[in-house]
Amino acid sequence: MIRLKKCTKLFGSSLALNSVTIEFTGRGLVLVLGSNGAGKSTLLRACAGLLTPSSGSIEILQPVAYLGHQFMLYPQLTVSENLDFFSSLQGFSSSEPELEWLELKVFSNKLVADLSQGQRARVGLARVLQGAADKALLLDEPSAAFDQRWQQVFIEKLEQLATKRLTMLVTHDPERYISFASRVVVIEQGVVVHDFRIEQEFKLELIMQAYREVLR
Repeated sequence: MIRLKKCTKLFGSSLALNSVTIEFTGRGLVLVLGSNGAGKSTLLRACAGLLTPSSGSIEILQPVAYLGHQFMLYPQLTVSENLDFFSSLQGFSSSEPELEWLELKVFSNKLVADLSQGQRARVGLARVLQGAADKALLLDEPSAAFDQRWQQVFIEKLEQLATKRLTMLVTHDPERYISFASRVVVIEQGVVVHDFRIEQEFKLELIMQAYREVLR
């Protein structure tokens, strides 16, 4: 479980989160939506324990795996060396069969500096997913650099991952994921303005309408 209580975050004079109280628990995909600068990434980083609130509190009662806009890879190391290094820090092997869908073997010996953005995005995902079977996944636009084929691969894999754990996804393309999301949180100017729990009979168009409203 991840719980924020009256959580406010200031960056200088800029208010990124404004007294946010919200709780995330259980399994399923939570979409985090909002306009640019709304506070989506700050909310995700708060849930990952990567920032200290200016006021209020954050409780993280389960292990989390977080992927932000930066892939956090060493460009002077190969793909294999990066994954081996990060896995050794946490005491597990990087050669996990469940990562084969990312098709990293074809460039495992290439330097990260020589990879395309889409390839780096796949390595960044692998870094986060290795050893993360019991962790909540917090992903900030992880597929933004993917081409059409890899977008579809990622969507199919994410649907599988979300059935086993709490998965939070910041995205500007909710239409891609709305069919299997269990919850949609819409944030604007640091305030959670909508928190939809999607039931079987819920009208998804209502969610998309609310999202379009904050983009105007």
